[in-house]
Amino acid sequence: MLKFISGNILDSKTETIAQGIACSKTENMATGVARQIDKKFPEAFKQFKSWREYNEFVPGNVWYEPSSKSQRCKPRQIYLATQKNLQKAEYEYLEKSLENLKKLIQKEKIKSVSLPKIGCGHGKLNWVRVKSLIQKYLSELDCEVFVYEEYFKYKKFLKE
Repeated sequence: MLKFISGNILDSKTETIAQGIACSKTENMATGVARQIDKKFPEAFKQFKSWREYNEFVPGNVWYEPSSKSQRCKPRQIYLATQKNLQKAEYEYLEKSLENLKKLIQKEKIKSVSLPKIGCGHGKLNWVRVKSLIQKYLSELDCEVFVYEEYFKYKKFLKE
């Protein structure tokens, strides 16, 4: 099930949150939704940075936060390599990442995932085109997929 919703992805109750990030080892989660998610769930990015020191993370790759006892109360993070650096996301990288996300969801039997408008903020991609790619890869999954199409900072503004 694929559903486009309004709200704050940080309040998501899904099993996972997937977001686009830059591949460069020198980049950090300094902008946009990635920064907000990193602030709320800092352990995931620490684990990712540690993993990335010894592993290649190239455009189109997907990284899935390892399971731990401490994560029972929070969503696990999935990082999609949608851009080489903080300058601009690329449709080719996004499409490959979404294809890999679909495979990950199926392999790991993920039951629910939340996504922002990946690549449409600091990545400078066109939302109409990104939305069609999300529909192409994630609409037929046996997983609840929630895409936060419209952002509201506070819970009181969430639409159910």
